[in-house]
Amino acid sequence: MTLTNKNIPSPRVLTGAGLYAYSQVKAGAKQARKQGRLDMGGFFAGPVRTHDFMNKFMPVNRNMPKRFYNVKYDTVPSKREADMYEKLIAIITHHKIMPGYTAVDTSSRPDEERKRVDISWIFGEYMTDTIRQFLIQFQETIAEVKTRKLSEPFIVPGARGHANPGEGPMEHTSQEAMDTQGQLIVYASNMLARQHRTFIFTLLICEDTARFIHWDRGGSTVTESFNYVENPQILTEYLWRYGKLTRLQRGFDPTVRLADPSEAERFVSAIKHHQETSQRKLPAVNLELMEKYPASVITVTDGQDSREYVVKAPIRTPTSLVGRSTRVFYALDTETEKLVCLKDYWRPIDSDRPAEADIYKRLNEHKVPHLATVHISGDVPVSLDNPDGPFQETITDKWVDEYLLKHPELIVEKLAPGEKRAKSKKTEKKPGEASTQATGDKPKGTVVPEQPVQLCLMGDRRPYRHHRVVQELLYPLSTAVSSKELAAAIGNAIACLTKAHDDADVLHRDASAGNIMLRLNGEGVLNDWDHAIVLVKTGIDERTPASRRTGTWQYLSAGLANDPTKEHNILDDLESCYWVLLYQGIHYFRSTAELDALHMFDEHRPKRVLAFNRMDFVGGDQKEKHFNVTSMHDAYIRFDSQPFHHLRGRLTSVFRRYYQANVYEEKEDYEAFLELHTKYLNTLGRTMLEYINEALQSEAWPPSDAIPDRFPQSTDTQAEAYMNNIQRQSYCLQVSTTGTGGVPHKPPAFKLNGPAPSSSSRSTQKRVRQDEDEDVYGPGGTNGAKTRSKTNPSKRIKTMSPPKTPEQSSSDDDAPRPRRIASTMPPPPTRSRAQTSGGAASGSRQPIRRTTSATRTRFSSRIAAASSSGPYEESDDVIMAPPPPPSLPRATTSRSRTLSSPRAKRASAETRSRGSKPSTPKRTRSRDGSF
Repeated sequence: MTLTNKNIPSPRVLTGAGLYAYSQVKAGAKQARKQGRLDMGGFFAGPVRTHDFMNKFMPVNRNMPKRFYNVKYDTVPSKREADMYEKLIAIITHHKIMPGYTAVDTSSRPDEERKRVDISWIFGEYMTDTIRQFLIQFQETIAEVKTRKLSEPFIVPGARGHANPGEGPMEHTSQEAMDTQGQLIVYASNMLARQHRTFIFTLLICEDTARFIHWDRGGSTVTESFNYVENPQILTEYLWRYGKLTRLQRGFDPTVRLADPSEAERFVSAIKHHQETSQRKLPAVNLELMEKYPASVITVTDGQDSREYVVKAPIRTPTSLVGRSTRVFYALDTETEKLVCLKDYWRPIDSDRPAEADIYKRLNEHKVPHLATVHISGDVPVSLDNPDGPFQETITDKWVDEYLLKHPELIVEKLAPGEKRAKSKKTEKKPGEASTQATGDKPKGTVVPEQPVQLCLMGDRRPYRHHRVVQELLYPLSTAVSSKELAAAIGNAIACLTKAHDDADVLHRDASAGNIMLRLNGEGVLNDWDHAIVLVKTGIDERTPASRRTGTWQYLSAGLANDPTKEHNILDDLESCYWVLLYQGIHYFRSTAELDALHMFDEHRPKRVLAFNRMDFVGGDQKEKHFNVTSMHDAYIRFDSQPFHHLRGRLTSVFRRYYQANVYEEKEDYEAFLELHTKYLNTLGRTMLEYINEALQSEAWPPSDAIPDRFPQSTDTQAEAYMNNIQRQSYCLQVSTTGTGGVPHKPPAFKLNGPAPSSSSRSTQKRVRQDEDEDVYGPGGTNGAKTRSKTNPSKRIKTMSPPKTPEQSSSDDDAPRPRRIASTMPPPPTRSRAQTSGGAASGSRQPIRRTTSATRTRFSSRIAAASSSGPYEESDDVIMAPPPPPSLPRATTSRSRTLSSPRAKRASAETRSRGSKPSTPKRTRSRDGSF
């Protein structure tokens, strides 16, 4: 049945792969765990009974030997994880539960991904140097161990927080539990990304309880939690069964084998030869690491022909565990001895979603230009003896359906919105029925504890099939040698998109910097048609809707990013080409753009989408504003390459007209927008091509103006430090040109992917407290309690600045106040005043000396470093501060500052005991060195 209802929305899903691949912020460990939890939300199914889990995923043809029933784990629970590792490994090794495998404590041995898994099982009897260096390549299975039950990442359906059993997800929501869940997801994702596996197993231990977990690209199946101290035979049987499984039953891909030494050497030699002789270099190639990395041989078949390719480490790995999970390899064809590109991914099995091989065939039939040359492609069979099928597919979704058929009591009827489920009556336990863990009864003998709970179903069950495509070797846009070559490549991609849409009825739906690539001669190629759909036109502007929307977040059109329910059309793909042009131009060519210009590509915020009844991410506001930025705005970006700059301006005007017309209130305006929309659907591609071709005719293009990446990926801290450095330079420029020492209002520190960091965070508070001992001006022009050192108030440096005269107060009320700035700035001029007996006078200024030699040394060193950039010199001992709040009396303010340190308080007490005496003004060193 072919769907043609154009009103069916295609929900866009923001995954870790779509967000962090081209984000300016590099995903750290915390971000990876957080994004992994978001990607896996609703993809956990369970809890299932342990014996059902083992019978399905770990089948054996005989029972476990009786001697293993005597294995006990009562000594394993401990207050230290290291003790639990040691005891569990000792028990497994002593009883030889898994012969042929070695259990290793790897909690202190990070792999090449810098991940520390608690316990790893290696096939073999010892750890070699290669296994130690590339541990993740050889991990058979792993275990995550926690000392507390509060780390349990899953919640039993029907427990607290689940009003309707079986309907909510089974993920726990406490912070400690979410951290554990994030660890499990990241470890499983890395194993599937680095190994040639179709699924894996992991063991979770939380104090004296355990669970078994099965992972594949379709989701995860989790067992019930059981007490392995009271029921040790369950854990023992799991370990024993795993030791009896074949490689195929352990999830290893039968179409992949280890390469022999000669094959691995030929691959490395081919890479070295290419890097030495080719005009374009392959990115992400570490020859020293590549020589040591284990090599594999992958067999690719299309049902008729088969070829073998030698590969090593993937150059692109997925960050999301479920879904397509695309991996890309440099590969050596064993027959032709030529380097090619091998793409390995899992495609969704939908009736309206043809395979990528079929898409390429359709495009070639309609003579679509600028396509990659495909050597061979096809689905991956379960066995090379039967290349026509069956094929490797995910089994989580299918097994959940089978499990529900066997256990209809677990099916939960869906409720209408607002409807409440009637409370079920408690059933009496029948004689001989197994005791349940939920009631706290201890099972007798070897009875397996089973929890009579509802099954949490996955939110979006769908099958995936393993697919591979081998094509010519292409190069990323970052290898473009000039802005002209970049513009021409974007034009090639636009021509390909337009021809595919108009003639072949194919929509690409993922135009990005990773899919628009270059041939050796510089020709642009539109790659990766695995997200494409075939349009079925049954009327005006009607097509087959996709089951979900995809794309790379940084290059989504402003309309798609802002509205998750928007239908994806050719205008979105063409706008994505514009964003690729701008993104690459900012990164690799000289312009006036600064780091904050890239914020519009990463902008996203959560929003509840009523059409889907779930949370999603939206953005695109800054992209839409970018179209309205003119040369009169500060945010205007000007490129050094004049033809490139002029081309970008003409393309911007096209989209500016479209988005300005999209804002309407009257019926006439709406009708005008629909007319413009229809016109753009038919002509936008040709218009953009016309502009690009006209620009390429110019003789003013610089011959080779590409530069190294101006803004490489960085962490949040690095991005913030960069913006702080820009602010320091801006302040130094203000001081050197005005000569007054005054600075404009300091803009908030730019932070990617969100607002400026809050001063309430621990790291920010700590950084502010450290800087306040060295800064000249306090925040907001005061030196109150907020600027006091938390650890030792007596070491706080008090500062003051001259008060405003009446003329200044009347004329400078609207002027920006001095703000706290970075400690490397040039200091303002020092002013001195005498001290009076009755407290400081309103018009006087008091020099404040530093309280510690260490602080004085730090400040003096910074002055010396900054003296070359500013016209002022500073005394080693005297600094000044901004004026106090005008609403407070001068004497009160001065007294509160004087008594802020213990030494000042003691001095004040002594003064009161002796009686008030006029104080003698202190001799203060002036700027010229005299007293």
